[in-house]
Amino acid sequence: MLDKMKAFCCPRPSAEPCQGPQLPPVGAGVGFTGRKGPGTWPVLVLLLLAWALPGASPLAQPQVTITANPASIQEGGPPGSFLVRVSDPEYRCSLESTVVRVSNAFGGTAIFGQDYQVEGWNNPLEIQLVPGPDCDKIGLAEGQVAIPIRATADNFIEGSEVAVLTSTTCNYPFATAAADFPCNASASMTIIDATQSLISVVSGDGQLASSRQPLQPFVVLVSGAAGPITGQEVRWTIEQGDGSLSTTAGTTNAAGQATTVLTPGKETQFRVRATLAQTGDWVEFSALVSSPLAGLPGLTPGQISVGGALDSLCPRLNAIGQQRPLTAGEQDLLAQCRKLLAATGEDPQAAVQGIVALTPEQASAPRKLMTQISSLQVINLVERLRELRRGARGVSLGGLKVGLADQTFSGSMLEQAFKPGRESGGGASADEDWPFERLGLFITGDVQWGKKDQSINEDGFDYDRLGLTAGADYRFTNGLILGAALGYTSTGVDIDADGGTLDDDSWSMSVYGTYYPTEHFYLEGSATYGWDRYDQDRNIEYSLLGAKRTANAGFDGDQYTLMFGAGYDLIHGGTIFDLYGRLQYTSASLDSYREEGADGLDLIIQGQDAISFKSILGTQVSRSISTRSAVLSLQGWVQWEHEFEDGDEEVTGYFANDPNQFGFILPVDALETDLVRLGLGVGAQFGQGRTAFLSYQAALGMQDYTEQIVTAGVSVAF
Repeated sequence: MLDKMKAFCCPRPSAEPCQGPQLPPVGAGVGFTGRKGPGTWPVLVLLLLAWALPGASPLAQPQVTITANPASIQEGGPPGSFLVRVSDPEYRCSLESTVVRVSNAFGGTAIFGQDYQVEGWNNPLEIQLVPGPDCDKIGLAEGQVAIPIRATADNFIEGSEVAVLTSTTCNYPFATAAADFPCNASASMTIIDATQSLISVVSGDGQLASSRQPLQPFVVLVSGAAGPITGQEVRWTIEQGDGSLSTTAGTTNAAGQATTVLTPGKETQFRVRATLAQTGDWVEFSALVSSPLAGLPGLTPGQISVGGALDSLCPRLNAIGQQRPLTAGEQDLLAQCRKLLAATGEDPQAAVQGIVALTPEQASAPRKLMTQISSLQVINLVERLRELRRGARGVSLGGLKVGLADQTFSGSMLEQAFKPGRESGGGASADEDWPFERLGLFITGDVQWGKKDQSINEDGFDYDRLGLTAGADYRFTNGLILGAALGYTSTGVDIDADGGTLDDDSWSMSVYGTYYPTEHFYLEGSATYGWDRYDQDRNIEYSLLGAKRTANAGFDGDQYTLMFGAGYDLIHGGTIFDLYGRLQYTSASLDSYREEGADGLDLIIQGQDAISFKSILGTQVSRSISTRSAVLSLQGWVQWEHEFEDGDEEVTGYFANDPNQFGFILPVDALETDLVRLGLGVGAQFGQGRTAFLSYQAALGMQDYTEQIVTAGVSVAF
């Protein structure tokens, strides 16, 4: 009641204590004598009137609350708001409304006006109190103001920040003497950085690979509301597994991307984390390196690669089978793969045997043979050119020298000796010009056989080859001979240890020629193009497989060879020393092929290319012997060949029934760098332009090869 009396004398709150009219002490001056008397009722009436008097002030200080709706907003996203609410539980209803002034301020880690913008905000806030509908004389009055807040979209990585709205003091601005009183309240709203979580995976997640081989790159993207962000540091760590990373820290490029490459160790499961240094946000990559087959002991590099392909395709093929029915070939491949994987723990040697049998190390055999086939045709053409230099009828021999005993005969002398009609003694015919004496025809055949030893990269094999070359040449001038020829070569290859067979039929076309600017010096050359058809059988046999399977394939190839040479003849008595040198270039290619017949174990081998460029330096010694029926020429030669190309390109392929085409790589042996060829031969020049020759040569110094060639030929002149 004393407070209500003070309200009567102080209609509005003030900073000064309210004294008001002084009431006499109890029992003094108003007739208060300890019992009720006439002087008591005026005072009570006045107090009641004061309590009910219009314009009286609230009796208590208002309460302030601040709430954030919602609790967080995102840069560039929908706005939120702070709701400032004022309530007075002891409000005079007769006032109808009263303004409360609330002092407030923004703070927190977010920067006002930079990180966010507000609308309709003032300091202080003026909030109207309105009594509730049930207010009777004294009741609850409330008022509120909403302050919209919108986070600014930017491209800065700054992490989540907080905007805080705080109230400190309040007052009734229209009171007789407005006094501030505390009304502390606050609320916070989190501003989520639009770039905070925008480090994302681009590629490389969920890989399956073989151990010890680098995986595909792990790539992340850092971007903000305005697009990719360059120059941001990304840190890479291996969270699970062993191995090494190509980089552990780097910055994003102009596309906002950062990259690292994992080289796995011996473990099979890997997790690599990419962390945005500025915010701590991160993403992770997973990789499964299933390498029990590739990790088997004693495997060659090519076998490790095939094992790695199986390690990769098996889990992936199994996963595909959960999504769709597998084909018959896929089912068989998966079944054989499971057998091999199971054997790694139960019978590792059986698993090794399986990987060895599945590795097509004989796939390099065709490319080894391609250059040899073309070279064989060149050898036949060289033999024809040698025959011409020995005095073969059908060309002008004026630029040639043939040694007989201690006397040297010129080619022109031989030419006259073998003109038609000489042998018959017809004098008249001796002077006649034979119309076709400038044309010559020849057939040259050879047989070649050899062996290639097994190496760490390739299977060993035996081979034999039959070659035929037939052609015609024509003397355009006394020193120029040009010709053309057709060639056929048949090759058979047997792979060691019943590994299979390879057959080849090759056809070729050649042009050749020689030029004699002087009696002793000559030039020669040839160009050959050939096309090949290969038929291959690859046997697959190992204990886990059961019955032996054979994979068959047919494929084509072609090659072309260019040869250019020069030589000089030194004649001493009846002996001719031929010093020569040649350059020979061969380019060969094989088409890709797919095997059939081995069910899930069929392979696809990618196309192969082979290049050979070699120099040849040698000398041939010839001595001619005259007999009653023919002129015999004995030859012996030695030549050194040097290969300038490495020839160590890889053979690549994959299992034909693997829908993911996990590839394998088979290293191949390099070409022989240097070798020496030794040869012996005999030629015979008969009457009427008939000639024949037989030669043998062998290659020495080849590391993995042995090679022998027997060549024979005949020619007829018109």
